[in-house]
Amino acid sequence: MAPNFLNDFKKGQSEIASAIRLLVLQENENLFSKLDFVNDDIFLEPFLFLYFNQKDKTKLTLWQILLGYIKKSKLPNDFPIDVTSNNNGQVYIPKIGYFDVGKADKKLTLQVERKKTYNFYCGSEKIAYKFIPATVLNSSSIEVYPSNDRLFKSLYSGFLNEVHKKQMSLSLKSLYGISLGKLNHAYKFIKASGLNYSTPLSTATRGVFSFEDKNLWSFADKAAHGISFICGKPTDSVIFFICELAHQGGHTVFNAVIQNNEKIFLADPYTPMKMLTDNEKDERSLFGAFHGLFTTAKVAEVLDYAYSSNTFKGELKRELLGRLVDNHYRHRTGLEKMNHKKVFTPKGFEIYSALDKYLYRVYTKYQNLIKQCDLTNQDFVFDLEKFKKLNPFI
Repeated sequence: MAPNFLNDFKKGQSEIASAIRLLVLQENENLFSKLDFVNDDIFLEPFLFLYFNQKDKTKLTLWQILLGYIKKSKLPNDFPIDVTSNNNGQVYIPKIGYFDVGKADKKLTLQVERKKTYNFYCGSEKIAYKFIPATVLNSSSIEVYPSNDRLFKSLYSGFLNEVHKKQMSLSLKSLYGISLGKLNHAYKFIKASGLNYSTPLSTATRGVFSFEDKNLWSFADKAAHGISFICGKPTDSVIFFICELAHQGGHTVFNAVIQNNEKIFLADPYTPMKMLTDNEKDERSLFGAFHGLFTTAKVAEVLDYAYSSNTFKGELKRELLGRLVDNHYRHRTGLEKMNHKKVFTPKGFEIYSALDKYLYRVYTKYQNLIKQCDLTNQDFVFDLEKFKKLNPFI
């Protein structure tokens, strides 16, 4: 069975929520008094992390972010709230949806009645709008964001791929309409799997933004805790989305698992790996490499199950096998070479050892497949067409 550190995850999520809870209280006590402040779910809203990590707090207000979490009985009648529309001319309110007011980047006043009717004003002028409900993955509370919110933009510079690291000319395109069905299929498959990982993954993942951009990688970031940013192509399959939900959601899960760095690391977690392994080509930090071990294990877990369950046939099975082998080469890429007694606490080493041993057990089963496959033409991101070119009989 795969290690999932569920108790550590729950404790870490609670500690993260407590930190955000305090920030909300300090910034707006009146708003805080209207919330169910013992409910951690409220304080794990991803846009709270985006808000508190922004230097410019005028792009979105706390009231706008948290309105959807306030019970009707707690709202004064005709209560005015300052809101801001996004670059698409929509006022976004988490848990509720999008109000298309047709005015981009505009500061407006929203009056909310207890019966939850909404009226927008620009000065004294009442603004007409079209309401678009928030989209969630089937049987979940995981929101699928339809467009590139301006608060996302500050995150992208940290996840430019190697070719484009020195330039920031992004031509990002949302894949919302194209990917929604495949995202639902992927999430349903993981949720129905019965894997231990499905519980923390579905709890930790609060939002997904799927997009296309040749300059970016998929990522997750503490500054948007709970959101999986999935960079792909219109042609990507459900297998791709199974991998990416497991991978990017894994970063959120693991951030909670190792929330208290001092209990995990003896060394500075941001020590360059090259200083610990004498590999000058390794550009990762210790923290990043440890995250990579966890996400590699989680991708292996879902792909191993997908193969064992014999759910996917034909081209999808071929892609599954290719990604399974590709993921194997992300194991033992440096962490195994360092002096663990100087790097990890006993707790940290326990986590490292459990993940490393799990991956070894999983891939022992696939040694014949690994030996048959040629991945010499692959880049960092797996490419199915390249895989098929060198492995026509797999």
